[in-house]
Parts: sequence; structure tokens; C-alpha cells
Amino acid sequence: MATTRPFRSAPIALAALSFATAVALTRVLAGGSWLWAAAVCVALPHGIGALATRREWAGWRTALAHTGVAALVTLWFVVPGGTVVGIPTASGIGDWLHALSRSVHVLRTAIVPVPPVGPALLLSLIALWAAAAASQWSAARLDGVLGAIVPQLALFIAIGALGRGHYLATTMLWAAAAIAFLLCAHLDRLVRARTWFQAGRAHPSRLAAGGVIAALVAVAGAGIVGPYLPGSGAAPLLDYRHLGSGRNNGPGTISAISPLVDMRSELNRTPVVELFVVRAAAAARWRQVALDDFDGAQWTLSQVTSATLPPDSEPIATQPLDQEYHLTSLGGAGGALFLPAAYRATAAPANVRGVRTVADSATLVLSGDDHTGLAYQVSSDIPAPTVAELDASPQVTPDNPTLERTLSLPADFPADVTALAQRIVRTARASTPYSKAIAIQSYLRATPFRYDQTIPADTSAHALEHFLFTTHRGFCQQFAGAFGALARAVGLPTRLAVGFLPGTLQTDGYHVTTREAHAWPEVYFSGIGWIDFEPTPQRFDTTSPGDPNGTGQIAPSTSTPTTIRGATTTSPSSTPVTRRREQGPGLSPGLTVAQPGSGIARPAIDVLAAIAVLAAIALVLLGGPSAARALRRFRRSRAPVARTRVLGAWAEAVEVLALHDIARSPARTPVEFAMRDAPALGAGAAGPALIVLARLSTAALYAPEDPSDEDAETAWLQLHTLRAALHEQPRRARWRRRVRRMPRPRLRTAG
Repeated sequence: MATTRPFRSAPIALAALSFATAVALTRVLAGGSWLWAAAVCVALPHGIGALATRREWAGWRTALAHTGVAALVTLWFVVPGGTVVGIPTASGIGDWLHALSRSVHVLRTAIVPVPPVGPALLLSLIALWAAAAASQWSAARLDGVLGAIVPQLALFIAIGALGRGHYLATTMLWAAAAIAFLLCAHLDRLVRARTWFQAGRAHPSRLAAGGVIAALVAVAGAGIVGPYLPGSGAAPLLDYRHLGSGRNNGPGTISAISPLVDMRSELNRTPVVELFVVRAAAAARWRQVALDDFDGAQWTLSQVTSATLPPDSEPIATQPLDQEYHLTSLGGAGGALFLPAAYRATAAPANVRGVRTVADSATLVLSGDDHTGLAYQVSSDIPAPTVAELDASPQVTPDNPTLERTLSLPADFPADVTALAQRIVRTARASTPYSKAIAIQSYLRATPFRYDQTIPADTSAHALEHFLFTTHRGFCQQFAGAFGALARAVGLPTRLAVGFLPGTLQTDGYHVTTREAHAWPEVYFSGIGWIDFEPTPQRFDTTSPGDPNGTGQIAPSTSTPTTIRGATTTSPSSTPVTRRREQGPGLSPGLTVAQPGSGIARPAIDVLAAIAVLAAIALVLLGGPSAARALRRFRRSRAPVARTRVLGAWAEAVEVLALHDIARSPARTPVEFAMRDAPALGAGAAGPALIVLARLSTAALYAPEDPSDEDAETAWLQLHTLRAALHEQPRRARWRRRVRRMPRPRLRTAG
């Protein structure tokens, strides 16, 4: 009688479909470094589901395995510094929970392409894991072919609604993977449904050959012809991206990515790229945007815009500066470009249509991604207060509604950071807002803080504390963010400006490149307005408003030199510090950031730790059933009643034989199974011991007298003999059986 072998391609095709959904996320997440993390979070759910199906785990046990492994794996990827030897630390778990709590906010507000870090990466990995687990469960437990596609289809549609850019390649890939899975699942059903007299030698399936050809033709035709069909380029019926974006002169929202996102990559870009040239009578910082919302981890922009800029309400002296920009390589991201302009721009460029503004910060935004070659003119009024005016500015009251957003801190803001800010101003004897800002600036410029562009951007909940109390290393993003947080902690309205340092002056203007990308804080002074500061070491210039007169020195005050937390902090009254721009995107001359090596690089330790933890998880998942069987065997062998011990030995024998593909049919009596079925299925030398066990179990079930203790001892001795005989079978046969018993996802069919 011929038998049929199950078609094993359907589970592989289902996993490929899950990976095709992950690839579609390239339209949402920036770059491609996250793809290997996505591949892991797609493969593991299918593996866990296959193991659960093979071992017939209860639903709660499968769900617990998915939850635990998903939490651990996503923590490794989202909070790479949150583990020690692969084991999550308390701070790592806190960062993971913080990212999870912010994921819904990111889903509502993030502008694609989203940087693959923090809550955005966590949300993506969890979505991929959930879709893969649901597809695997539907295919293996519910026998649902179309049902297995539904979770992937739902996630793919959601990605399509959120994503940007080219969609054709990812759509064709997903469609091909879906069709391949349907074909493989159908072939699996056909093979399993064949009767014994239909199953013969293996031969190519006409359905498979024809279906593959038809699928390839359909996908290729849709990809080539679809974009040219009438209406394919029409506007959407409901353009959700621009809901509330405003019309004419009304208010709206910005759809753009903060330049702060790519700050590190721009600074380390090789080769250096020229971004724009600006003609101006004097050097200034060419500011793009001011970020005024701070959630404890990230600085973002309030997205309300208008069509015009209101006049400056602060009655102070200003210096006019006309600028003419020519963009060479400065492009937009996420559908818009923040136009560089010296602060404070008085009006949007008249020669460029579609420019919108953020009135509070005089930010200029232009819709669209490609603005290469754009030229525009901007006029700015640069604040020029004296040191005396700054020092005389009173403290801003916390109830000022126009500055409430720039004073606020999250409810869970670290108490140790607040204490540090208060200690800085107290030790520096700073009493005015200006002297407090200078004290914080001086603290961050002093030892042990060092400028280091190799530090990766960190958006976790503990990033600020890690920088202030542990590493003391970073680039402008960390220093400006730390200044902003410390300043708000002592009641100074603060926001982060992102833009560029002046650049290199040539005959046709200032040439600004990727190495001039910069971020700095701005502090509001009552009666004066927003003044920028420079807390980043080795990145000073003569336009820093801690030096409002452009003298190249820190402005004087009445404080005295002090020392805080072991760092020599020079007060404003101490020796003047000359400011200079850093030359090149690397570290400043003489600045040492390398740490003594431990013999093994940190990435290697992380990889080894990850492998160790994965191995431990595998041991738990695979060893759990074995441990349960060992406990069950111990209880059976130690039962107080001899009858129970005899029947326990027989149950153990049946289970051991089943692991060797010698399964007992419920229709057979123990003796029939031992004398007829087991030898035919390959029991071999284990047959005699099995026959003795079968007779003892039959007597225990039906004999009027109870078995004796000697009968129970004999039964367990025969069990040991049976196990030894099975173990002595040829090694090749044993390995073939082990391979066949490996967990595999199966598409079950009804009947």
C-alpha cells in the first residue's frame, strides 16, 4: 500500500509572506538596518507556533511563550544597552516600557519615513510578531488558508496607508508571496486528501506548474500595466495626510521630519556634501526649526502653522540681516523642507510659493521633497541685547500662557536631574535667569563632558541621565538637549534650535556643508525674546549669544568659580573662553574619547550574550516537555498501589514507543499491539519486553486479584529493557526519527 508524504512548502511560503510584509515597512521606516531585526521577529513566531503545534501546547502556554520571547527579543533590538550578558536590567525594562507607552503617540504623530529607533521600531516589531503569530495559529490550528493571509493583509494595508514613496516593488513582492502560499497550501490539501490507491510515485503537479506561471504573469502584468491605467495617478478620495493642513491663510499642521533626526548621520557623512550657499553681510547661524515640545526623551515641534509671520513683540534693539540662499543638496524629508534662515525671519520668502510658517519660532516650511536648486531671499532681525539688559531680565512666571509649553517637563522627569540643575545654579550663586543660563552652559562645557560624534542617538527614557551622570560624552544633540532640560528644571523657558553653523566664507558667500549641521538651545528672556546659547564643547563660534556683543568671550557676571560633582565649572566671571568652530566632522584635536579595551569588543559581547539567552530560551521551551515527562514517570514509579505502578509502566512504554514512531491504535488491545502492530512498525528487540508489559497491564486491568509488588517491579524492569533495546537501534534510523519529530508547522485539513 503506497503512502503519501505531506507537502512541506506551505509553512515556508507562509513565513515568506510574513517577511514580504516586513519588507513593505521600508515605506515607513527609514534606512534598512532594521530589516534583520524584522526578519528575526518574523521567523521566531512561526518557529514557536510550529513547536506548539507539534507538542500540542495549550493555548495559554503558546500565548505565554509568544509574549515572553517577543518582549525579550524586542528589548534587545530597541534598547540594546538595556541588558547585561543578554539579561534585561531594571533600567532596560523601564526604557522598554517607556517606549511601549509612547508607541501609540508615535503612531498618531510621526511623519514617515520614521527613524527606526525607540517607540517606532518597537511598534513595528510587535506588529510583525503579532501578524506572524496570528497567521501561524490560523494555518496550524484552524486549518484556515485564507484566514492565515488575513493578518498579513491587514498589516500590509495599514503600512500602505501610512507609508510613502514607491509602492510598486513591495506590492508586487507581497502579491507574489501571497499567491505562492495559496498554491502551496492547495497542493498540501490535495496530497493529504488522496486515498491510498491514488498515491503513487511522486510526479510534478500540473496545478503547481500552471499556477506559478499564471501568478507570475498576473503579478508582472499588474506591476507593468497598473500604473498606466486611467485614474491610477488621481488624487485620493480622502487625503488623510492633509486633514487640517489648512487652506489659503488658515492654520494647519506640518508634515515633515525634524532635522534633529539625521543630525549624527549628517555630521559623520562621508564624503562631506555641500548643502547650500548663502550670501549675507555677516555670519550667523542658519536656523531651520525650533523644537519646543519635550516629553522627557525627545524634542519635537508644535505643528500648528500659519501663512504669515507676526511682528516681533519684544521692544529691543535688533540688527537687520538680508540673506540670499541657493540650495545645492539640501533636500526635504517626510514631504517638507525646513528653510534655513537667520533668527528672526521677518517674513516668508516672497519669491517662493507655498511657504508656511510656525509663528512662535519663525520657522519656515515648504511642502515637497525635492528642492534642489531652489533660490530665495529672507530678511531677518537679529536680537542684539547688551549684557546688562540680559542680566536685568526678570524671571518668567510659570503661569505665562504663551510660554507654558517651553517651561513644561513631563510628570516623570528624573528627580536627580532637577536636583543637579538646582545645585548648578546654587553653587554658581546665580540669581538672575541670565546668570542661571550661563552657569548651566559653563557646567556642560567643562570636564568631564567631552564632544564625541560617535555616540549613537538615544531616545530612551534614561538617555538624559545616562549622558549627565555616566558617559558625559555626546555631540550637539546631547548637549543642547541636556541644557534644555536643566534650564527648564530651574524655570527658564527653553527650546532647541536645529540648523547650521555659518560655514566657510568664499567670494560668492558662505558655503555650508554637512559638517556644519548643529543644534543649540534658545532661552527666552522677558522683554528681550529668544537668545541662543552654546553648551557644546569644541563647537563654539563668535555668534553665540552667551556672547551677545560678538567679542569671542563669555559675558561677565558676578559669580565666582565653583566645582560641582567633581567637574571644574568656570563661572562667567572667570578667565574668558575663546570660542571657535570645530574643524571637520571628527573629534576636535587633542580630545580623547577612546576607552581602555576589555579584550572583547562590546558588540561581540552583546552577540555572545544574545546567543546564550536564546540558547537558554530554547532549552526551556524544548526541555519543558522532557521535564514534565520525567516528573510524570517519577510519580508513576512511586505510586503507593501496585496496580497503579503496573499501569504506569505500560503508559510509559506506550509513550516511549510513540516517540520512536511506533504508535498504538486505540482499537487494539495491549496484547494485540505488542504481538502484531509493534513488530511491524519496527519495535525489533524491544518486542519481548513489550509483550511481558502488555500481559501484566492486561492482568492489572481485568484479573480479580490485585498485582503484587513483584509484578510492579517486573513491569518497570521490562520498561527499562524496552528503552535500552530501542536505544540500541541503528544510529541512522534514530536520527531519521529525530528529524521527523522536529517541530514543523502543519496545515491541517478537516476529515
